[in-house]
Amino acid sequence: WLARLPVWPNNWRAPQVEGAARLAAKWQGGWQTDMKIDASAQAPQLSGVLPHSGEHWAASHLSWSLTGHPAQWQSNLAGQLRWQQWAARLQTNASGALAPSGGNPFATGQASLHTLDVALAQGDAPASVRLYLPTATTLTWDGNGASADAGSLHVQTTLPTEPPTPPSVARLQWERTSWRGAQLQTSGTLSGLDLPSRVAERLPKALIHHNLAGEP
Repeated sequence: WLARLPVWPNNWRAPQVEGAARLAAKWQGGWQTDMKIDASAQAPQLSGVLPHSGEHWAASHLSWSLTGHPAQWQSNLAGQLRWQQWAARLQTNASGALAPSGGNPFATGQASLHTLDVALAQGDAPASVRLYLPTATTLTWDGNGASADAGSLHVQTTLPTEPPTPPSVARLQWERTSWRGAQLQTSGTLSGLDLPSRVAERLPKALIHHNLAGEP
């Protein structure tokens, strides 16, 4: 039934998905009458094959919720994903408000991302990379463009070394960002990024020096 959706590209094969999911939703009113919604979905276990590459993926303990009304909504998404040798754990929490205009329910609004926490690991090993927001960040948009409040994203890396070494944390910080009249204005800093050297130290020497032109 995915392939029969109007927005599904004609040259895409429908993905193969196995498992079960449960969706529960109730709402009142409509966009013009202050709609209220309370929706949630859970999928204990899903698995499938990507259409073009044939690679297998799996997801477990997926949960999503959306509550409130256009002028004040809140949403949560959490779960675990597996693809090839990688495993990921996701936790998000967001809220916002929409102000319909000219029949477009999304014409003006704002969305705040309060929690973003993504942990990556190889197989069943402890998480080696973690991406998270230390503080909430907000996006605002209208008919003229969009803007995002100042914020930061932290990337924490932990490599299995003997003896164990403390995690490394890289910080991407940005000032208030705006998009107006096809022009992007922003500035930021990146600090604490020592992951490339630490990773290179762990690569086999034959791989590092293989087929590299120039002097050592």
